[in-house]
Amino acid sequence: MNETFQNAPLVEIVAELRWQIPQLAAADQAGNPIQLPFALADNAMTVLFHRTTSAVGKQGFDRLEQLFPPSSSMPVLLPQMMYRYRRTDEVPVLAQIGPGMFSINALPPYKTWKEFHPYLEGGVEGLLEALTDKPELTVSLRYIDAFKHDLTSERDAKIFATEVLGFRLDLPPTLQARLTEGAQARMSFQVALPVPKMWMTITVSDGQLGTDSVVLMNTDVRIENVLPSDKQAILSALDNAHDLIHGTFLDMTKSIQDKLQSVPVAGDA
Repeated sequence: MNETFQNAPLVEIVAELRWQIPQLAAADQAGNPIQLPFALADNAMTVLFHRTTSAVGKQGFDRLEQLFPPSSSMPVLLPQMMYRYRRTDEVPVLAQIGPGMFSINALPPYKTWKEFHPYLEGGVEGLLEALTDKPELTVSLRYIDAFKHDLTSERDAKIFATEVLGFRLDLPPTLQARLTEGAQARMSFQVALPVPKMWMTITVSDGQLGTDSVVLMNTDVRIENVLPSDKQAILSALDNAHDLIHGTFLDMTKSIQDKLQSVPVAGDA
């Protein structure tokens, strides 16, 4: 039995796949390597975008959006998402593709990993159909959480991370002595943690979501080894990354789970 939350702080889930693409060699007048605009890169990428549009369309991602004006004179540099695919059934899941990168994104109202999984699988299947050369892939999963005032009780990132999430954050005495009397220091920090076969990076900072001041927590898990272009290998890796993120989140937020309104569910949350 796992848990989901009626008052979840989740802003977005990003399952991302990356692969190496051929790049044209270029240098400036001093001989330093430079990054070429997409328009000058290998035309095979344009073919891939057309193949992907067809393949993910068959999986229900059939509303195409171009993420920059077709007539824009501004060069598009690598890496950058260039096309977005939404669903006509209004399910809050989308896919995106750029040179050497593809993602499946879940947006609120997100319910459970189990409900998201078929759309994740469809997106992966569509990409693999389009990638005829079957490259090795780098796989990562990212959760972006924004804790609003009802969850932080007006605490900033430093105090929330210390009192709720369990981090130990202290200023050196020399900085504490220089702090304005009665004021609190603000902190943004990142922790990179190697775990078996994965790297987990957690970034916590003060932020803004619309007009709300929030505490942002970005949890990013990257699979350590490259994977073959195999759907089951990719989905299994993403499942493992999800289990790590979900378990960590549950442990770190125990003291506010009454505010999160935790709800037990059968299967993965």
